[in-house]
Amino acid sequence: STLLDVDTGAAVPFGYGWVAARVKAAAGTVLADDGEYGLTVWRDAAHIGTKINAPQSEPWAVSGDGRVAVVFDGAATRPSRIDLEQLHATPMVMVPFTEPGEISAALDRRGGRVAFGATRGELIVMTVADGEVLMRQRVTERALTQLVWSPDDRWLAVRDERGWVSLLDVATGARLALP
Repeated sequence: STLLDVDTGAAVPFGYGWVAARVKAAAGTVLADDGEYGLTVWRDAAHIGTKINAPQSEPWAVSGDGRVAVVFDGAATRPSRIDLEQLHATPMVMVPFTEPGEISAALDRRGGRVAFGATRGELIVMTVADGEVLMRQRVTERALTQLVWSPDDRWLAVRDERGWVSLLDVATGARLALP
């Protein structure tokens, strides 16, 4: 199987005959969950995946440069940072949501900041290294289903369950809503 890296146009080999339940890819790196045995990292230079011993549950995210991932434990409350080059998982601080529930996640391009969206529209941006909360904002009363960083990591696109998208300036919290 092969995946296409949309940033570079490179084809990334992805395990012969391998079936994945969930896949995240960036910059020639594929992080895949087979739904049974756990997480595997595939790189464009290798045709064999490497297993990672890390807690996992949805949501999870891969940085734009393909070097860092964030995954959650089964309760989706305790994230872990995975160094995809060293294949090492490190627990992070708990995400300080006001109301727990289903969440979405996105890492910035270098993997230094992670954004989390919650069921009732709460958005939290934290540093990956120490869990410092950089921004906390209620974007809507609806579930935040998808988060995407801009290529320059200045803006965060936030999609809610209705399909509405808000663009947020991460430095100031200023918002521009788009239908």
